[in-house]
Amino acid sequence: MNVVCRPRFAVHVRATYVALLVAVGACTFGYKALEGGSGLPAGGWVNTAGSNSAMTVLTRFGWQRNESPLFTDDQQLHRSQTEFGQYAWIVPSPLLDTMSTFVTGSDGVLVALLNVDKDDPANLPETYQNLQLNKGLNCIYLKRVGAVASGFVRAADDPAPAPPAPLCPAHYSNATPLTVGLVKNAAFPNPTDIPAVARFHEGLNAQLNMDNAPYFGLKCFDAWCQFLPNGVTPVATPQSSEGDDRVHKVTGFGDAQHVAMPADDAAAGGPPPTTPRPLKSDNMSAWIVPNPNLGSWHEADYLADYRHVATVKFANGPKSKYGSRWHFEPHTENHIYIKAVDIAANKWIGYVLRRTYILGIPMPYSRRFELDVTRDDHSGMTVPPTARFRWNPLDEDIWVMCDDGCCKVSDGS
Repeated sequence: MNVVCRPRFAVHVRATYVALLVAVGACTFGYKALEGGSGLPAGGWVNTAGSNSAMTVLTRFGWQRNESPLFTDDQQLHRSQTEFGQYAWIVPSPLLDTMSTFVTGSDGVLVALLNVDKDDPANLPETYQNLQLNKGLNCIYLKRVGAVASGFVRAADDPAPAPPAPLCPAHYSNATPLTVGLVKNAAFPNPTDIPAVARFHEGLNAQLNMDNAPYFGLKCFDAWCQFLPNGVTPVATPQSSEGDDRVHKVTGFGDAQHVAMPADDAAAGGPPPTTPRPLKSDNMSAWIVPNPNLGSWHEADYLADYRHVATVKFANGPKSKYGSRWHFEPHTENHIYIKAVDIAANKWIGYVLRRTYILGIPMPYSRRFELDVTRDDHSGMTVPPTARFRWNPLDEDIWVMCDDGCCKVSDGS
């Protein structure tokens, strides 16, 4: 979950960084870094205007390619079954596309950066500590030899004066290892079957009485690697039992989580809010799966007609805004369609199509409800044909690939 891709600068960003921000891609850095001008907190995961700004960090790593939010993930992770902790953001190495070895001598290889909001004064909750995360920037390493893998988390070094020293060494293993589980599907054994993305996941932690305990995963050559804290048992993504194609069976194409809702239920079904408010997790398990043909459609296809780009389902709920504003239906497929109206003017439209039920009986007709669509162009970049939920303390949305761009889909309120 991330931010709208169009560059939207925090009110205190210095002019000297504007050109760099545009070059790197505003949609990479999470809502907190760049949406200060729209009523959201500025200053995000690292100081936007300082030498350790998000765009400066990625430039130093040479990771600007991952400016599409479909490579990255960001959200507040769960601290308990119903409460959220600090905002976190993960970006995978752009080398995951081609990386086939994850070991150098006795060391693992740098595969991702993971930042935890250091401006939040609260101590890191146990679920974050179990992942060995620190406030600020974390360097994520993977050591994999065949089917045996382990992970390491290291706090990044403080930024050095020019010429800058690395914030993260290229190789590292001098830390308490995290268990890394490999997920492979026999029907899709090739490295090209797995998107080179990173995602946050949720698992079971019996000691903390949680079924949404956080962990994270990313592509590791011909498998999906899950970085697991002690006591957390991963669970299969719910969409994996619904279809036999790649987007259902291979982790990383879709997204699954307990979605957030306002702690004040009374305000949740009204008009969209204009300022952030406390959020809670209310046992609403949802997942999104992209259309298997998503990667084959281009602008001309979207101009010609609506395209079914993704499907959303709920195991519990939908409650509050997910029913009243998104018009999602429980226990059924909610299909997301988008269409280009004017490419030059960046005008796109969309709707959700759902089955209609009366007393639990499916009717032989469907209903459609309008959605808002905003597209960011990433010409020259190969955007992964994926879909995920978009974190936003105002209202959760959806990210989905649309040709060589990323489309943010929002409820039509």
